[in-house]
Amino acid sequence: MIRHVLFDLDDTLYSVRFGLDDLFLQRLREFTSSWLGLPWEECEPLWREALKRYGTSLEWLISEKGFAAIDDYYAYLHPENEADSLLPDPELRRYIQSPPYPPPKFTKFPGVPPAKINKTKKTSHETNMRFLSS
Repeated sequence: MIRHVLFDLDDTLYSVRFGLDDLFLQRLREFTSSWLGLPWEECEPLWREALKRYGTSLEWLISEKGFAAIDDYYAYLHPENEADSLLPDPELRRYIQSPPYPPPKFTKFPGVPPAKINKTKKTSHETNMRFLSS
């Protein structure tokens, strides 16, 4: 029996046409450049090589650069207004509101236990999304 369904907003629930991935990559470049104190042009070759070894930017920063401010990383890469660029999608709304399984849970950060999701917020597509509360 299906007990929970987890959705990832970028390029899963929403098409690439909304640009969530592009905005995320822009914030990733800004964050990485700022934290390393280098222009992106110098960071990019390091980053590309690191992705081959670590799979994610965060793993690279932690493993090779001594990065430890994980909450700051996620807060910058996934700001509160991240979903503001999304347009209403009535078909998606109907699907989410009447699934053939328990209601979905939405989180801002990967790996967060559903028990910590307890703050409800309306988004541009009028779907109740549960975000982390502090």
